[in-house]
Amino acid sequence: MSQKIVKLKIKDFMRIVAVEIEPDGNLVKICGDNMQGKSSLIEGLACVFLGQKYHPSDPIRHGANGAELVGETETLRVERSWDAKRGHRVKVKRKDGAPLDGSPQDVLDRICAGITFDPWEFANLPAKEQVRMLRQATGLDTTTLDAKRKQIFERRTSVNSEHRALEAQLHGIKLPAEPAPVPEEMDLAEIAGKKGEAERTRAENERTRQDLYRAREDEAVARDKVVRLRRELQAAEDMANALAISLKEAEESVADLVDPDTSAIDAQIATARTHNARVRELCSLHEQHKAKKQQAERLKKLADAKRDASDDYTRQLEEIDSEKARMLAAVKLPLPGMTIDGDEIRVNGHTIEQCSDAQKIKLGLEIYAGLNPELRVARIKNGSLLSKNSMAMLADWVREKDMQVWLEVVDSCEDGITIEDGRIASHEEPADDDSELAAAVPGTDDSRASG
Repeated sequence: MSQKIVKLKIKDFMRIVAVEIEPDGNLVKICGDNMQGKSSLIEGLACVFLGQKYHPSDPIRHGANGAELVGETETLRVERSWDAKRGHRVKVKRKDGAPLDGSPQDVLDRICAGITFDPWEFANLPAKEQVRMLRQATGLDTTTLDAKRKQIFERRTSVNSEHRALEAQLHGIKLPAEPAPVPEEMDLAEIAGKKGEAERTRAENERTRQDLYRAREDEAVARDKVVRLRRELQAAEDMANALAISLKEAEESVADLVDPDTSAIDAQIATARTHNARVRELCSLHEQHKAKKQQAERLKKLADAKRDASDDYTRQLEEIDSEKARMLAAVKLPLPGMTIDGDEIRVNGHTIEQCSDAQKIKLGLEIYAGLNPELRVARIKNGSLLSKNSMAMLADWVREKDMQVWLEVVDSCEDGITIEDGRIASHEEPADDDSELAAAVPGTDDSRASG
């Protein structure tokens, strides 16, 4: 059941001396000059119902012994008081006599929906909290999509980071120029065999020459013997003759000998060694080139896969954003041109901070009404910021939404309640009904009032 304030009594609260109001209509204007008690009255309106954390640090009017607030709705009577002896006390009673469902402050917190009556509260909230309240008020629940979007966004961020790292590695690979074709290696063993054969031939020739040298020596010795031993046996002479014949044969044989020239083979061996070293170098270069190429291909494949994954995540994010946009388009938002841009509300492209004061007030009231509190009461401390047109639109709005708005205006007004020196101007001070404010309500006294 929706409720409004049907009676408000304030005594010795901040600048208020004594005020009693029974509001008529949906828009209640509290008028007057500065320092007269308007803000105290508006503050007292909220303090009747809200917990201690919303109370001023010094609620008792200077010179008074205590402060008392009484607020009545269609179903409840709320009394709140402060004094030096008893401290802060709150009493709540149902007008139908039914027992309270919980402590007095618990009952009040439920009907107030956990908000402080003031549309400016919404304008001053962090952007994320503004979006949360707007979604709650309009029934726009994108919690699941937001969680999914956050998860996909984080995955895409990780994939993009890995993709950048792979791209950096890929760009860091410096492929060398394609090496020259690799020829076949020369058969060094075959060439070496040729040289070995030549060396053996040379050694054989050398032995043959040595044999010639020895034969010449033997001949000389033999001739000496012939000279010295001419009288020796004919057999020795025959031997010499035979040796002469052998010598002649040997000379003929030696004369036909030809030593092979190995310089060409040595040059060929040197060329083969140089060639083979170059072949091995080229093979190494080819292996390095192949390894680098394979590494580059592997990194490119990985980078392409990461890019594809990032593109897929981007597509999923776009689908989620489209779904959120569709959901947002289906919701009637409080102001024309209003959108929810991520964790921020914008009106015609401007943030809430950049909106006009009238827009901020209207938006806060719309959010408050959308939250559908049981106590449909709001307060506007700086109503003087509203133009005549804005004031007229506000009056129409409160009637349409069945809200009760208490508006503080720095000026005198014929259609409102003027406060002077803590009292209602041109009205007698209401009776000092201390017994009514101080009397305990059986079963509802709760000095544990929640803050």
